[in-house]
Parts: sequence; structure tokens; C-alpha cells
Amino acid sequence: MPPNKTLDTIMADFLRYMVDLVYKHFRETMDVDEKTWEGVKNRITYILNYSNGWNTFQHFLMRNAAILAEIVPSSDEAKRRIKFVSEGEASLHWCIKNRVGLRKLSVGNQFIVVDAGGGTIDISSFKCVGTDHLEFEESSIPECHLQGSAFVTQAFREYVQAKLEGSSFGTPETIDRIVGNFEQQAMRTFKDRNEDMIVQFGRYQDNDPGFGINAGQLLVPGKEMAQCFELACNAIVASVKAKVVPDCKAILVLVGGFSRNEYLFKEVRSRLHELDIQMFRPIEAKVKPSAHGALCFYLDPAVRSSNMQPADGSDTLVSESDMGSSDPASVGPRPCERNSKGLQHLNYWRSPYKGTENNLAVSIDLGTTFSGTSWVFLEPGQIPQTIWDVPP
Repeated sequence: MPPNKTLDTIMADFLRYMVDLVYKHFRETMDVDEKTWEGVKNRITYILNYSNGWNTFQHFLMRNAAILAEIVPSSDEAKRRIKFVSEGEASLHWCIKNRVGLRKLSVGNQFIVVDAGGGTIDISSFKCVGTDHLEFEESSIPECHLQGSAFVTQAFREYVQAKLEGSSFGTPETIDRIVGNFEQQAMRTFKDRNEDMIVQFGRYQDNDPGFGINAGQLLVPGKEMAQCFELACNAIVASVKAKVVPDCKAILVLVGGFSRNEYLFKEVRSRLHELDIQMFRPIEAKVKPSAHGALCFYLDPAVRSSNMQPADGSDTLVSESDMGSSDPASVGPRPCERNSKGLQHLNYWRSPYKGTENNLAVSIDLGTTFSGTSWVFLEPGQIPQTIWDVPP
């Protein structure tokens, strides 16, 4: 890290980089010239995702970072053009658009979203209050746990440091290689505590059998590997159990890069089996659900009311109008119908863009291990057609 870097300058650098990616992707995708970009860049609306654990103080920092990044020119413009949405609400809207968990959704059902990422695990609970026009209310204070995949990596590093103490392979450089390979492969493929894992790190002639090293590979017993995931599993299970309402049907959706880990998913499902919760883990490819879902939230908010943890720690209800639903792009609740495939949207966006000039809406999710950005082109009088996800 360069010297004299503050939190807001680091965030400004990230925002500037992400907007540059949008600029390139927009021009390539829409086949437009520089003049078209110049015509919209000073009107772009930005929707920034924030962790469930953040509050108005972090919003202030993010707006300042946007000014430092020169993507907005002033505080007044930042207040007008920068919107915020929690990870939980953004992920909920991604689920709605992709019809994840909606097949048997009814009024009164709980819809719990676990966004398991690199740094945090964000857990939000919503109550369905309407299916004719699909609407939700946030039913509890959203939670944020610092137990994302980065902390599994840290737990594994501590395990390796202790395991290789006294070995010639216990050097910081070798441990870095082992941990790096664990993060890239073993952590992603681990799925059963009863199966030992092999972490490749060195050459064929690298051996120290007394420390579990053979031919440049470290043998890690499955039960010891599972222990690195324990805090993450405990956090998810305890939070979900606390949020589930007795005698109320609950739907649980796991999203985020960490949720792709087979062991995490199977372990959470096993520990929640007694609650009879319907669990889903959609295939996300390389799309970041919270970035894509943030634009769905902006275009068509489905959450009628939400809870937010303010800076002083008290409980404050933040209404939909406080989160930007009065914007020209917002088109109101989406009509639905139920058929043989369950609850279906007739049209995701049903009304034309109400603005008077072409515009872009850009969502940015600054993640710990994987950031994402998406955009949609808005034309006056036209129904938005496509949300574009910028390749990582």
C-alpha cells in the first residue's frame, strides 16, 4: 500500500477504477462515440452497495470518496446522484428478478437472504406482504458477521503456522505459498469433513513426512479443514435460527462467492434441517448478485420498508422513499401471477423511464475479494431492457 493513503482515498481509487470499467464496457456494448458518453457522464446515478453492518457514517465516507474520485463534482450532486442499498436488499432483488425461491411464495412467508462474501456474511430477513403486486417488508434488523471466506483463509494460515512449527517448510515464504494455493483451490473444493485434503505448494522432492508433507503437498485431515469453516457456519446457523418465526414458512437463499463452497452449504443445511427451511443456492456464474440486484432495486423497489442500523446504534426504520424510490427510473411494484411454475413476473419493469434525457444508472459493489459493477441505459419514454454486468 502506498504511504499516506486514507480510507476515503483508497475508496476513491476503487470507485474511479470501477467507473472506468463501466465507461469501456458501455462504449463497447452500445457502440457509441465519445460524445454520447460525455452527454450522460455528468448525469449518471450511482447505486452503491453497503454491508449490513454499515450505517450513515459510512454513507458519508462513500459520498466523500465519490467526490475525491471526481465521479460527482460536489456534495450537493453526491446527495442527488448517489443512492445506497444494503447487501441484503440488493440480493433480494436479484432473487426476485431471477425467480429464485418464488415458486411457492405466499403472503406471510419469510424470505431470508444470506450473502456470504469474502469479508462479511450479511444476513437479512424479509416478510412477503403482497404477491398480486410483489412486496416485502424487512422483518428484523439485518446482521453483518466478519466471518467471510477471508477469515477461513486466516484460520487456515494459523493452523499451518502451528502445524509446521519446527519444520524446514515453516518459513513465511512457504506458508504464503501453501495458503495461496489453499485459497485458490482447496478451500473452494472442500466438501466433506471425512475426506482429507491435499494442498499443493512445492516440488516433487519437497518431503517432510513427520509434518504431513510429501512430494510438495501438504496433507490436511478433513476434520481439521472443517474447523477453519466453523465460525462461518456457526454465524449463519445462529442468525437464521434467531430470525425464523415459529409456525411460519421460511425460504433461505445463499448467494455470494463463499456460498459456492460445498461444505459450507451442506453443513448449514444439515444444522438447519430441524427447522424445515427451504434452501436455495442459485448458480451465479461470474455475476455479482448484489451489484446486479442493486439496479433492480433502483428500477423497481420491492421492499416497502427496511430496517437500518444508524450510527448511534438505535433502531431506525428507513422507508422506501428514503432509499430513492422517487427517482424517475422507479416504476412501482411489479404485477405477478401464479401458474404451473409458481409465482411469475408478467414483466420485470412495466413502465417507461420517466426522465427527460438519456441517462445511465451504475451500481458498484466494492467487495473484499471480488468487486462487481453493473449498468443500465435509460432512455426517455422507453422501458429499460437489459442490465449489463461488467466482466471482472
